[in-house]
Amino acid sequence: MKRKDRLPVPKKMKDKILVEFNHSCVCCDAPYHVVHHIDEDPSNNAEDNLIVLCPNCHQGRVHGKSRKITPAQLKLYKTTKSKGVFKPIYNAIIRRITFVEKDEYENLTSDEISTKVKDLIGFISTLEQGEYYAQELKPYLRSSPYVWVIPMPDSVVNQRKKELLEERRKRIKDNKEEILRLVLECAEVQPE
Repeated sequence: MKRKDRLPVPKKMKDKILVEFNHSCVCCDAPYHVVHHIDEDPSNNAEDNLIVLCPNCHQGRVHGKSRKITPAQLKLYKTTKSKGVFKPIYNAIIRRITFVEKDEYENLTSDEISTKVKDLIGFISTLEQGEYYAQELKPYLRSSPYVWVIPMPDSVVNQRKKELLEERRKRIKDNKEEILRLVLECAEVQPE
C-alpha cells in the first residue's frame, strides 16, 4: 500500500482537538505534544480521526514494536473518553463485548446471543467489583422469559420466539451506549 502524503492539521482543527483533550495525552495525561491520526492515514484530518498523544505514548504504545494500543482502542476512547480501553484487561473484555460493539447480535440466533451474554457476564463477574457490573448489565442483555401454559401450534410458538428475539436485539441496540459504558467503567476500576 502506498503511503499517503502527510497533510498538516489545520490550526483551527488542531486547537479544537487540543481543547477536547485538555492539552493532555489521552493515555497517560502527560502534556500534549502530538496530534495523532487514529486510522494512521496522515492525510485524513477529519475531527473524528484526531487524538492527542505525548511522544512517549505515540512512539512506544501506538507505533512501537510492542504496539500495545490499537486504532480501535483509540477510536473507542475518542467516543467514550474511558481510560478503561487502555487497561491490560481491556483485550479480554473487548473479545467478549465485540458482539455488542459491532452490532453482531443483529445476525445471531437467540442461543448464540445467550452464549455470548453468558460468557460476558461470567467474565465480568470475576473481575474487581464485577458482581456489581454484571448485575447492572443483565437487564440490557437478558432475553424475555416465555412460558407456554397450554399446547400451541408450532407456528405460533416459532412466531413468538421470533418476536422475543427481535425484542432482545432491540433492547441491546437501544442500550448499546450504556452497555459499553458499563463494561469500560468496569475495566477502568481494575488494578493494573
